[in-house]
Amino acid sequence: MKEKKRDHKMAVNKYRQRRFNDDVNIQRKIEEKLFEEYAGGQKIMPMPSLNEALASQDMEKDSQLKDAMFKMINYFSDDLEQILKHQKNIKCCLPDNAVSFIIPLDFYIPLASPYNAVAIRLTNDEITYATCVSIISKTTPVGESAVKTSYLISTICSNDASIASKNEASKEFLKIYEEAISACNNIIASFQAIPSRHNHYFHSITCQSAPSRINYFSFSRRAKKILKKMTLYIHGNVHGEIFQCHKLDEQELNFFRNLHLNKSFSDDKIFQLVNKINEAVNTRCFGNNNEAIVLADNFVELSLGYLYCEIRIAKEEDCTKVYEDYSKIKSMNEIWDALVNLLSYSSKTKLKNDIGFNDWMRDCRNKRDDLTHRFLTSDFTSKESLEAIYFSGELIRKLCIIIDNKIKCPDYPISDKMHLLASSTSFIKWMREHDEAERNGKKYPHINLAQENGDLKP
Repeated sequence: MKEKKRDHKMAVNKYRQRRFNDDVNIQRKIEEKLFEEYAGGQKIMPMPSLNEALASQDMEKDSQLKDAMFKMINYFSDDLEQILKHQKNIKCCLPDNAVSFIIPLDFYIPLASPYNAVAIRLTNDEITYATCVSIISKTTPVGESAVKTSYLISTICSNDASIASKNEASKEFLKIYEEAISACNNIIASFQAIPSRHNHYFHSITCQSAPSRINYFSFSRRAKKILKKMTLYIHGNVHGEIFQCHKLDEQELNFFRNLHLNKSFSDDKIFQLVNKINEAVNTRCFGNNNEAIVLADNFVELSLGYLYCEIRIAKEEDCTKVYEDYSKIKSMNEIWDALVNLLSYSSKTKLKNDIGFNDWMRDCRNKRDDLTHRFLTSDFTSKESLEAIYFSGELIRKLCIIIDNKIKCPDYPISDKMHLLASSTSFIKWMREHDEAERNGKKYPHINLAQENGDLKP
């Protein structure tokens, strides 16, 4: 009897599918454990955000979404072919299979619905890449009321997308998802450019702002048939929301109360600095990486001026004279020279080495100069904006530690101010460690803000 030849490709695909199923099961068990913990009565269990709830709905039970899915398939199967027939010099080399993501949004998009936005890419007069974004706006009942909701169905048709769709757990698949988001952002940028319109809720979509669960399907252009339909856990945003929703512990509550009390009775500029670094983080979350880098650089520049004034005031100099001298400073080099003298450093180079100045220059300042002085530079990535924010926070954090160690004034709360400014960068430090661990496929610890705020150790 002839032995059947082993199909290695099928065996590999089965192994990958088992691994993917294991990962999904583990993810669900983690969520179940979290829900049990937060539903125990000791902590607050949050309701899911609107877009997370919409992402959890069964596509088959939503007639509008179901119709939109098949309209998308018909477009790539029939309409696109008809368009190409009139372009005799262009050859279609698109693969048979395409990949679609259904991305829910938690605000109403004031565009015509349904709406299709198509883009194709040519390589040597051959179409090798095509995208289409369809917008569906609908009314969704919520209890006795209703909300206006929108979905973006973003489809990618390329060889890379066809290959990535065979393994949803691969890095290549996440790259295709990011391409789908980018196609959605092209619609958003175009809408925001209409001079007579403004919708501040209609912002760019990113992996950080999109829901954790994404409905996804792949289809055959030739057979006009859905090949696969799944709900995927693209990332862990929902876990982050759960971790941040629990009650404040005693140390966190005291920290919050003291800050609120100080803010209520003070117009100290330090609160504006804390808001500035948080604004940089939020801007990055909405996908505006260039603007996040500019804000991170601005945080450092404003903080240096603030610290210069605070050191002199702590040395019992007259506030009016200090602010007058600061207003006459025309460049950052003058502030660095002043800080070297105020902190009794042997040289400017020594101070800069101690606070990671070169890292900040490389990953923030130089990129900021490219953006502000060379406007046509390429857009920076999410990874690059995170590095810029991180090294900006580290520079100020380390400088605050040095000041706290060198400047002592029992009659002026400079130590408390250094503590607050340094602790405002704790979350950024955790974000970067989280990002590094995720890229390397490792587990990452949850941030303990109470512990991070406990001291000023570097």
